Amino acid sequence: MAIWNEVHGWRFEYFDIDATVRMADTFQRFRELWRTKRGDRNAPPWREFEFGELEEWWGRMSIMDIRHDPFDYCYRLWGTALTSLFDYDATGRCASDLRASEKYNVDDEFEFYRLQATKPTLSFTSGSVFWQDRSHRTFRFIELPLSDDSESVTNIISVLERPV
Repeated sequence: MAIWNEVHGWRFEYFDIDATVRMADTFQRFRELWRTKRGDRNAPPWREFEFGELEEWWGRMSIMDIRHDPFDYCYRLWGTALTSLFDYDATGRCASDLRASEKYNVDDEFEFYRLQATKPTLSFTSGSVFWQDRSHRTFRFIELPLSDDSESVTNIISVLERPV
């Protein structure tokens, strides 16, 4: 395990893709589905997931499309529960646009996702929505890579654990 950074109460952690990691049951089920799709590849492609098999995580899931040159990521999907919790819908928005946003600034995480796009990793991000004076509620995400060619990371799929 490596803690990449801790900033504004958010922690960014990453692990080797095959690391044994204790995690919440919902994360474990999500990772097992991902592993089944992965097989012996670095990462599975998004196209191999059926939306119905992701039902447990509907609303708490996001999909990022990765652009490599220049680096950027765009939210293909931003679940309704995420929109409600963060009071912002990022669907269709790119990090390059959001970096200047007053409401949802991604400066703190931009380099973390650049790292994830370089090497497939299992990662966790966690923290509170301090900018909405909700530091009493902690949010935790698991993030896994997807790859259209089994080599480069083309997407990152993320799921929010139920807020505590």
